Amino acid sequence: MSSLGTWQLFVELVFDEVERLGLETMQKLFEDGDVVDKLASNGHHCRMYRWSDLRSLLQRHACEIVEASACAYLSNSLHTEERLREVMEKPEVWNAFLRWELEFCKEPGAIDGGSHMIVVLKNTK
Repeated sequence: MSSLGTWQLFVELVFDEVERLGLETMQKLFEDGDVVDKLASNGHHCRMYRWSDLRSLLQRHACEIVEASACAYLSNSLHTEERLREVMEKPEVWNAFLRWELEFCKEPGAIDGGSHMIVVLKNTK
């Protein structure tokens, strides 16, 4: 999961969690990305990464980063869901949107902005 993209997507909920759990707990989550049961995770345990941290972790192993991409960069908004359903009914516009999404997701500056990050690795052992 992308730390920055998730925080951006759920920024309104972050303020609710600050009130519920305290600023110190949320600051720790912001810094280390470790999602634990007591947070707004609904039992979803994971580690959220920033691209710089994930890339650094991967570079310490016997692998080559072949490709990296954001997942859902353009559509990473709770406010677009209804509009995207409407656009799906217009094949020409929908296909254009999908091309834009794929192209934007590959941009280095966008990798942190999606909900997740996709990385293709090649074993170099």
